[in-house]
Amino acid sequence: SDPNILVDATPLLAGTKVVSTAVQKSNQRQMCCCKKGGNICKLCDWKKNCRKALNWNWQRYHKTKTSTLGKESVQPTLGRCLVQADQRILELLNVRHSGLHPMVASDRGSPQSGFPGANTTIYLVRHGYSKFNQLMEEGKGKKDFISGKLNDAVLTARGQDQAVSSQEYFRRELQGVPPDGVQLAASLLSRAYDTLIMATAHVWEKNAEILVDQVPAMMEIGKGPDCRRQGNKLDFAPVHLSESSLSIGSPLLPSSFGRFYAQGPTHGQSGPSDWLTDNAWQVQAGYPRRAVGKCDDDQLKDVLLYLARRVQEGKTHIIIGSHSANIRCVMRLSSELGITPTNQALWAGPPTKEADEEHYDVFKNKLPNGGALSFNLEVPRNFVDVGDLRMSQLVLASPDRGFPKLGKLL
Repeated sequence: SDPNILVDATPLLAGTKVVSTAVQKSNQRQMCCCKKGGNICKLCDWKKNCRKALNWNWQRYHKTKTSTLGKESVQPTLGRCLVQADQRILELLNVRHSGLHPMVASDRGSPQSGFPGANTTIYLVRHGYSKFNQLMEEGKGKKDFISGKLNDAVLTARGQDQAVSSQEYFRRELQGVPPDGVQLAASLLSRAYDTLIMATAHVWEKNAEILVDQVPAMMEIGKGPDCRRQGNKLDFAPVHLSESSLSIGSPLLPSSFGRFYAQGPTHGQSGPSDWLTDNAWQVQAGYPRRAVGKCDDDQLKDVLLYLARRVQEGKTHIIIGSHSANIRCVMRLSSELGITPTNQALWAGPPTKEADEEHYDVFKNKLPNGGALSFNLEVPRNFVDVGDLRMSQLVLASPDRGFPKLGKLL
């Protein structure tokens, strides 16, 4: 009960026992205590040493720094709290009963004995046309993007139109599906997150219970500034409305779309009451982005594991806002693991010109901007490993081919 102990409060606020991603060698213990001002961390049992904590002063999400754990180098990925001993931590462990939930959750779930197996429909949606896409199309390339110091790459007006064009598609796809059977999730880069919110407006407009998962593992794979957060934010900082192309609002969306974004100058940085939220989003820190410039198998397996866990929770339709390289890498790994037998997706709509083909290679080609790759995902009985998953019925729809041309747009 030393008041000068530095504690990683995320597992406490999430109300679950979670192994830190920084400590891979132990499944039972985690890095949770550091002496203030010191750079040597020790492992300690969170039940004995961390439960007597409250009185937080939430510090700003800090830039990733390397600290030392014995001979191992670890990367702290979340902000920490200065805490004082206080038995009231038990009250925080029950915050979900008051309608609040932690902004960041570290829980990855666990194998469920007795799970009967289930099938669900997955939609991997590539973001709409972005400013980076525009520069590339104009022949200016990455150098111009880098010289402009443009981290992330927000949607252009054309990209917003592409996202809106899929509203009727998803309205028809999810017609009659119970709200509690739908899961929305996305990358924390604004172009993918905005695309998901705009594309699924028919889904969440009349359903106040929809919660969007912000999943770092779904972020783009690459070294360029278009793969970095605005302001060089950490991957675990929630998506803020100021980062969005929708920051000035949109006549194409219900005004309630703001509940899917952090708002205000210090949202998530000022203290415990601010760290908890009743807004309709949650950062899933248990599925981190690991790769820099390449496809990382562990990160891609995390994407598949996330999908499987949501299926185990009873989700029948999962819509993901992501990126071209991430989607292709996920599909290639799925082929290597024997999850999908084919790299060919069937086009949802008829050819728009004579040269159009009936199938589309999702390993070789980028999905069209705003396009949605759907497939059936089978999670077997007593699922344990992602290699046991099975994909089938790959179908591709896009703003130019497959999305309904008529229908009410919000």
